[in-house]
Amino acid sequence: MCPRLARDRFFLGVLNEPAFVHKQRIEAADALTGEMYRLLTRLVEHVRDGTACTPAEIQVLNLIFDRCSMVKLKIVPGEEDPLYTAGSANLLRRHRVRAVIGEQDGAQGRRIYFEALVSLLEALEDGPLELCTCAECGNWFEPYSRAPVNKFCSTRCRNRHNYKLRKAEGGRAGDQTKVTP
Repeated sequence: MCPRLARDRFFLGVLNEPAFVHKQRIEAADALTGEMYRLLTRLVEHVRDGTACTPAEIQVLNLIFDRCSMVKLKIVPGEEDPLYTAGSANLLRRHRVRAVIGEQDGAQGRRIYFEALVSLLEALEDGPLELCTCAECGNWFEPYSRAPVNKFCSTRCRNRHNYKLRKAEGGRAGDQTKVTP
């Protein structure tokens, strides 16, 4: 069994952070961190558009994985057995292997984008992945499979969008019905 290396759908949370957060994170780090963010955005755009990655993008992704050795595996004690002994025959059965993506040289931004890239790749490995951008706020989201139209990330955005439409239509309709003496 292969351990999960990243939190499930972590890449969506990272992508939906405000632009100034990405700017600060990239400025505080190095060129590799900025390249990781740009690659992450290009990869999700490929998923959204249903297009294939270019060989250059795959090469950059492999280069990032070569240069960033952030993955460490640990044996984590199981909750049911906090006091384990090394001589126990069932030591590994009661414990799980956990992958930890750690910081390298204090590069917090690099760690975040590395985990987001791994999270996206794991989501793609799990099966087909569909991504959309919200018509109202621009956030990335996975559309609800049973909905006929997936244009909004939340009910709040859908309501806000419809309110703006009604307000715009009401303003024009009101102007047309006014009769001037």
